[in-house]
Amino acid sequence: MSEQISLEDWNWATLMATQAMIGLVSPNFRHVVLRYGEDGWRLTATLRADDPEDRLAVEEIVEQFLSYMADVRDRISPAADKDMTGLIVVSQEEVAPYTDAGVRILFKMREHSLADDDDDDAD
Repeated sequence: MSEQISLEDWNWATLMATQAMIGLVSPNFRHVVLRYGEDGWRLTATLRADDPEDRLAVEEIVEQFLSYMADVRDRISPAADKDMTGLIVVSQEEVAPYTDAGVRILFKMREHSLADDDDDDAD
């Protein structure tokens, strides 16, 4: 079982991860999720296509997040002061919704789905 962190810790982590993403998210990014668990923080980025520049961007986001979290170390609990890993998923499949309390969706691209086409045909 992973340690629990406070809402304040979540707010700081979400803010720091969002700040780290500024200027690095390309149109190839479909979804970015922040997760907290036994091993610390994990940032999962779902990309539409594999792109070396976007892989580097995810690495930079992780590095910036860690730097920003170090800056607020006196405002977060020891449980939230953990390392972060980055995970890249390349997929064009529909992204499943998250219901886990240990997950925050930081970014989700607005996408046109086949279901939207069916709704348009009904008009």
